[in-house]
Amino acid sequence: MEIGKRPKRKKNDKQEELLQRISELTTDISYWKKQHDRARKREEKFKNELKDKKARIRYLEEFPM
Repeated sequence: MEIGKRPKRKKNDKQEELLQRISELTTDISYWKKQHDRARKREEKFKNELKDKKARIRYLEEFPM
């Protein structure tokens, strides 16, 4: 063994299982963050559309044809 290096320990099954679960959860976090971001963008788009339509209604009520 070289000086200053620790011997590598074999990971037991429980450690492997936990590392696998951490990897899965990390992937899930990325997925749900992206979904949340998409939903926020859609919500912002719908709010802007609603604002525009309300402004058009006000305009048409103010200046009927």
